Parts: sequence; C-alpha cells; structure tokens
Amino acid sequence: MFTSEWDSYAQKTYAENFANGHLLSGDITKIAAEDIPDYDVLLAGFPCQPFSIAGVSKKMR
Repeated sequence: MFTSEWDSYAQKTYAENFANGHLLSGDITKIAAEDIPDYDVLLAGFPCQPFSIAGVSKKMR
C-alpha cells in the first residue's frame, strides 16, 4: 500500500489510524513517478476547506 500526504498533522493522524507500518510518503509532487508502486485502485480526494465552516472565524461567516 502507498499513501501520500503533505500535511504533517494529517500524516500523524493517518499513522495513528493505520499503524500497520505501510509506507506513508510526503508531498506527491516531490515523488518520482517510478517510485510509486503499481496499483489496482487509485483513490484521491480534494481538500474540504472551501466547503467547510470548521475553524472559520465567526466574523467571516
């Protein structure tokens, strides 16, 4: 299994949730394509910040 995540806090959360020792890589834009293992399923998601009010100041609502 291969996982790429650039945010250090998200990396810590992921490592706690999936402590099976598989590779957790950093910023995907800094990983050479040939270093990404073959895969059968590719899953990606976009950041939810533009769609969430979590953490937004009350003044900005």
